[in-house]
Amino acid sequence: MPTGAALEAILREALDAGERDRVFQQTTFDAAILATLIFSAKETLYKALYPVVLEFFGLDAAMFNGICGDNILSLSIVRSLHDSIPRDNEILIQFEIDGEFVRTWAILERDTLHSLR
Repeated sequence: MPTGAALEAILREALDAGERDRVFQQTTFDAAILATLIFSAKETLYKALYPVVLEFFGLDAAMFNGICGDNILSLSIVRSLHDSIPRDNEILIQFEIDGEFVRTWAILERDTLHSLR
C-alpha cells in the first residue's frame, strides 16, 4: 500500500476534500487501502466510459459515495460526460482486496455501450 509521498499524491490527485475527510473518518478500512481503492475505481470508470465519451476526463469527474454491499463501491458522475451519462448517474464498481493489493472492475453490457453512443 502507498505510504508517505505516494499516499499524499493519491489523496491530492484522486480525491476531493470531502472524500479525503470520509477516508480518514471511517473505521472499516485502512485509510491507505480505501484511498487506493477509490483511485482504482475512478481509473476503472475512466477506462469503461472512455469508448463512449471519446475525450479525456479527470478523476474529479466522479465522486466516491461509499461502499454499498459486499465488494461494491459506488461512484456518482459529478458533471455530464455524454448525453447518455448525465450528472449524478451512479456507477457501481466491483472490487477485491487481497492483502495489500486492490482490484477493481466494472461490467457494462455491450448493448448498453452501443446505446450510449
